[in-house]
Amino acid sequence: MGLYGLVAYNLTRRLKEFSVRKVFGASMFSIFRLMNNDYLWIVLIAFAVGAPLGFLLMNMMLFACLSLSIPLSTWPFLVTIG
Repeated sequence: MGLYGLVAYNLTRRLKEFSVRKVFGASMFSIFRLMNNDYLWIVLIAFAVGAPLGFLLMNMMLFACLSLSIPLSTWPFLVTIG
């Protein structure tokens, strides 16, 4: 909710800028890229920190709860970022 609120506030504040860019002929892709460029880095850094930590914690939890080693694959973490 925090990231959503930050994005909503920033987009509301920059709405006039995006409108002027669209009037002057900017493509929708360039406006979309301009809106999401800052937040893409935040999400990628959070994934880079959170995915390995989540992987390790899930392995420890599965070993502690089930007393056997169940191998985890990396695809659920990759699907999450997708």
